[in-house]
This record gives sequence, C-alpha cells and structure tokens, in this order.
Amino acid sequence: MPKSPVLTDEALPGSDQRVQGLMQAGIDAGILKNVDPQLHMTAVFSLVRRYSDLVRNHGYPTDFSPVRAMIWDAVSAK
Repeated sequence: MPKSPVLTDEALPGSDQRVQGLMQAGIDAGILKNVDPQLHMTAVFSLVRRYSDLVRNHGYPTDFSPVRAMIWDAVSAK
C-alpha cells in the first residue's frame, strides 16, 4: 500500500481533535486511565503500527487478539 500511513510517521499521533476527544470522553467516563489523551494515542497507534510491520515484513502470526488485549491493558482504567 504505497500511501499507507503505516509506512510513514503520519501513523504516529498528532493533534487529531476527534481522536483526542474520544480518548478524553473515555477518560471522563472512567473507562480509560486518567492520563493525557496523546499518551493513549501513542500506546494504541504505536502498537498497531509495529504489529502491522511484524505481520507484513517478518511473518508474525496474524491473530490480533493478544495485541488487542495488550492495548486494552495499557489504556483501560480497569
């Protein structure tokens, strides 16, 4: 995918207000840990970016379940 954001630094969190707003709503509702929304974005997008690189370039198993659980553990308030 030549224009894929996974291949560029555009995949890293920026100042997307919609995503930040969703993260903040999750924080306010007590669903997500009470940290800056950009930290949540970094955790989520960095893990997904690395996972997709491992699958695409290194033959990593394609089962996303353990990665999804890892992301949820990182961001959820529990």
